[in-house]
Amino acid sequence: MPHKQPRPENEKDAFSVRPVILLLILCFLAFPLAWTLSAGQVSFSAMALYVCLLGIIASGVSVLKMKLSARKSHHTLLSAHEAAHGLLENRLMAIESSQEGVAIINPLSELTYMNQALFEIYGIPQEAEDQFLGENWLRLFPAAHTKFMADKAMIALERDGFWAGQIELNFEGGSRQILDIALSRLPDGGMICTTRDMTERHKNEKEMKKLEEQFFQAQKMEAIGRLAGGIAHDFNNILAAIGGYAEFLEEDLKEGSQQQTFAKNILAAGREAKALVDQMLAFSRRKESAMEPVDMVISLQETVSILKASVPKTIEVVTDYKVPQAVISANSTQVMQVFMNLCVNARDAMENDKGEIRLEVNVRNADNFPQQEAVIEELPSPKEQPPTWIDDLDASTTRLVLGQIAKDRPYVVLRLSDTGCGMSRLVMEHIFEPFFTTKPVNKGTGLGMATVHGVVTGHQGAMVIESTIGKGTVFELYFPSVDAELPVTQKKVERKKGNIQPTETRILLVEDQDSVRDMMFNMLVRMGYQVESCSSGLEALDILREHPDEFDLVITDENMPRMSGTELVYQVHFDFPDIPFIMLTGYTRQQLEAMAKEHPAIKAIVRKPVSREILEEQIKAVLKNMQGKQESESVVAE
Repeated sequence: MPHKQPRPENEKDAFSVRPVILLLILCFLAFPLAWTLSAGQVSFSAMALYVCLLGIIASGVSVLKMKLSARKSHHTLLSAHEAAHGLLENRLMAIESSQEGVAIINPLSELTYMNQALFEIYGIPQEAEDQFLGENWLRLFPAAHTKFMADKAMIALERDGFWAGQIELNFEGGSRQILDIALSRLPDGGMICTTRDMTERHKNEKEMKKLEEQFFQAQKMEAIGRLAGGIAHDFNNILAAIGGYAEFLEEDLKEGSQQQTFAKNILAAGREAKALVDQMLAFSRRKESAMEPVDMVISLQETVSILKASVPKTIEVVTDYKVPQAVISANSTQVMQVFMNLCVNARDAMENDKGEIRLEVNVRNADNFPQQEAVIEELPSPKEQPPTWIDDLDASTTRLVLGQIAKDRPYVVLRLSDTGCGMSRLVMEHIFEPFFTTKPVNKGTGLGMATVHGVVTGHQGAMVIESTIGKGTVFELYFPSVDAELPVTQKKVERKKGNIQPTETRILLVEDQDSVRDMMFNMLVRMGYQVESCSSGLEALDILREHPDEFDLVITDENMPRMSGTELVYQVHFDFPDIPFIMLTGYTRQQLEAMAKEHPAIKAIVRKPVSREILEEQIKAVLKNMQGKQESESVVAE
């Protein structure tokens, strides 16, 4: 049977016009009859013909109206169809351009549609579409997640008509993908699966959480800084009194006696307490680093003397100085903090308080540095975040390398090893985090290694840590070596004993703390000076105005009520410009240097707690310069 061809549009239009033409012809034929009837000249047959024509015309009009109505309905349906088709196309376009993956699954669990985003999310090439359409929808997921989707997800879908959950896909190389998936049941028994890639969002949320933690950490550190700054002055005053009186005992007691040993232990504990205050100030960034040549051999010797007084006798402390001198540019207080933190950690790592702590000082170059990727041409910037490498040398040994070192440059290397419990890789990954500690509550602050990190990298140094679980840990600290003359504070000072020759020098001592004032008074008297003391700046001002020529030097505390030491200097210098001052304070070195530049009458500034040797040396230097009327810059002594 031949195929019936569709009628052309012009034929359809011609066909629809024919009834109209036919009606016009009938009306034309009926017109003469109507004229005859109106004239009264008509026969019965003519009348019948006229009525018949009118009937035909009426029927034609009715048919024409029906055709016109049908044609109008056809156009309405066609317009509605086109609108629905356009809406469907827009929706399909929206689905195709969506960032969410969309898949339609028929009642047989076969994929019938997948949008572009779905291909991208699941890493399916566009040309592989035919390989997935018609396949089971679970083919989208790795085998590890197929059972979960087939069981738990589908059970919830059958029960509730909807399921939403999250899965995590892990890939080779350590990367991962986090997907939010939702399933919705369709009326025909099929379902829609929508997938949203949440990997970047989770990453951003994690970074945001990290930033929040850093913000809270910064707030915590700011609070610690405020606390440290607030207590530093009072605490240093207490330490000054303890240290001063302990020095008196050490001087007066018989050399080598047990009582003198007790006094030395008090002095050692006082130095350790001072280092703790400085550590808090340094870690809170309220204490700036003041670089000067430091001999690591001398610093280590001082640390060992303190350490031996604080470790059990069952722990042996062994030192090995492979060079007579090892000078670096550093802050001496911070270097001692690093030594003490590492030594205390080594002590605490000893099981049953038994073992050995070995300290060595040597000078090396970069040839044998264990991480050759860390060897660079020039010194690293102390402002940049140092790189870190961590590797497992075997099942129980982990090595961590922090920072970089310069090629063709000598380094002073401090090596500290212990026979303690060792550290796991997990511990070493967090070792430098502030407040991270493996010690029991009230046994550790978690600031020690964070401080070591800051000091070492701030001095353009590097660190190698190698730890074996059950055997112990080795720390190697690398500091750039320098060729410079040591400051007076690191040179050995022999304290003279016996009768002290009194002098005619008169000193006015101004200190508001009774215990510190009494100790300082006795210290100055022991030095051979004539001393008068008072407890406030206002009292000192009255004394100086009444007896301006009776004092050769004023030693004053800075932080006092009603009138500070600085205000006292201003007042006195205005009236008596020749009277020199030595300022005692717990301020940071940068603050002290700024203070010294602003006040020419301040000839020296000594940080609390005051060391007798340093104070005595500064007094002699100031008096010598004043006798020769030499103009000199203020000296900051710590």
